[in-house]
Amino acid sequence: MPQLRFLPLVCAFLLGFFSPSLRAQTSVYGRVVNQGELSPIIGARIFLAGTVIGDITSNSGTFQLKNIQPGTYQLVVSSLGYRLYKQNIVIAASPHKDLLIISLEAQPIKTGEVEVTAHRLLNYRAKVQEFIRLILGSSPNGQEAKLLNPDALDVNFVAADNGSACYNISAREPLVILNRRLGYKTTFFLEKGGLAGEKSWFQGPVYFEELPTKDSAQSLQWQVNRLKTSRGSIKHFLYTLIHAPLNGQKSDYQGFKVRRINDENMYLKDWISVGSVLMLDSIPVLKDSIGIGYKIFFPYCFEVSYSKILPESSYVNFFRQTAFDDSVIKQGFGQYRSLATMQKVFVRVDEKGFLYSPDELVLYGYWAWQRLADEVPLPYYAQ
Repeated sequence: MPQLRFLPLVCAFLLGFFSPSLRAQTSVYGRVVNQGELSPIIGARIFLAGTVIGDITSNSGTFQLKNIQPGTYQLVVSSLGYRLYKQNIVIAASPHKDLLIISLEAQPIKTGEVEVTAHRLLNYRAKVQEFIRLILGSSPNGQEAKLLNPDALDVNFVAADNGSACYNISAREPLVILNRRLGYKTTFFLEKGGLAGEKSWFQGPVYFEELPTKDSAQSLQWQVNRLKTSRGSIKHFLYTLIHAPLNGQKSDYQGFKVRRINDENMYLKDWISVGSVLMLDSIPVLKDSIGIGYKIFFPYCFEVSYSKILPESSYVNFFRQTAFDDSVIKQGFGQYRSLATMQKVFVRVDEKGFLYSPDELVLYGYWAWQRLADEVPLPYYAQ
């Protein structure tokens, strides 16, 4: 039987570790200045990562973020010639009207000039295109999405410890993606990316901007596509696990079923669920010691299936290509199936289901099939 091959994905959007929190009610007001001279920075983009909430600084460097629901967020500031600024904040129900002063550190602007080598000439364009395909994905959303500034990407070859080829991917400016099927212009601030054999990874904050609609029918279709895309995603699963009333529940809750996998290699070879079903309320979910976010103690290797909606045909085709036995196809048909392996004892997530670190889980199956073009803001997977 042919060897089953999955593309593992290590990816995270949005979060780093928490710094001291800022408390506010429904708005954040502030001013962005140069770190050295404290002069205002005009035209800086400031936003809450993973949301549509953002602003551009005025001539005096001021900004206002409105209509924010209470919770934890990552505040991100980007401006040409300065280092990307990130601060994790807590928006509380009590009013907070203090002005937030953000000072940006200057950073030399990267030019488009790169060192040209024979190896680079052979591999550069192919690796850039491969990385673009991987970050957009092969889902219906990914097939219709377009990276508007591919020339911003740069590829550097490095030798891995085992002697295999590894490519570090960087970007000279934020990557702008036109997502026609979901109705967003997505700006992705690539902080870390790479390719190594069948493994790929990318990390950085994401900001969403609504595209203008032609009519109410298109607006409705976008809403349907966004909600459908969010169903069964890793953020949807983590959010459900944190917030759902799991008392006495359940081996199958809101369409999710979790199974401990005893033999990771056998699973990846045959795509057969050999392992015990877990009650969702038996998975330890603990409040973080600093009172922000959660620690979730999953088994080392576990499968999550989701059966509330029928899978996209492109995912079914993907599944058929990776399952060579008819019984396996029948077992998995009609549901999304994902595999995750723990890289640490627990994973840390915020209250919205966002992973703090991309290194804590390696994803296979549906969660790896979903890529950047399948990202949606919080309200859709929290419904």
